[in-house]
Amino acid sequence: MDSSDKIHFEEFRKGNENAYEKIFQKYYAPLCSFALQYLPEKETCEDIVQEVMIAIWEKKTIFKNVDAFKTYLYTSVKNKALNVIKHQKVKTRHEDEIKFLDSEEFFTDKIIEEEVHAILFECYKALPEQCHRVFKLSYLEGLRLKEVAEKLNISVNTVKTQKYRAIKLIKERFEKLSKCLTQFPFLFP
Repeated sequence: MDSSDKIHFEEFRKGNENAYEKIFQKYYAPLCSFALQYLPEKETCEDIVQEVMIAIWEKKTIFKNVDAFKTYLYTSVKNKALNVIKHQKVKTRHEDEIKFLDSEEFFTDKIIEEEVHAILFECYKALPEQCHRVFKLSYLEGLRLKEVAEKLNISVNTVKTQKYRAIKLIKERFEKLSKCLTQFPFLFP
């Protein structure tokens, strides 16, 4: 930096707008070129550099020397460019998720899933009373065999038998359902 650049820098730090304009003109093009190393869109790079140049005016008094000032400029441009890249990746990922959530496949899968849940719930409700209580405590509340036995005041073997019976009854119900569904192949391509 020559002596006139140092004078502009010192005047800039004091709040001289003409000195700021000279600094803006000196660094704008090189900073835009630097930003293009990260981002392909010229307009986005120009926006980033303008944001940084506005920020330096607001922070003019913190810069103690020209080297710290230049480091700040280039680091700020780099960080803003990387933030744009991160934002674009997040945006793309969300757009892909939205496309999937709006797809016919997702819609059909969710309908089937909800229907299966409804059938499962009906199977659960239709279990004989003892099976129903054991199934609820074992599978829905996550209790161990011994805990279920103590809670219901029955033997561990009875708990095992009732769990087995509940699963068997639910499987039989699902098998009947799957046989019915195979009669309507157009429902599930």
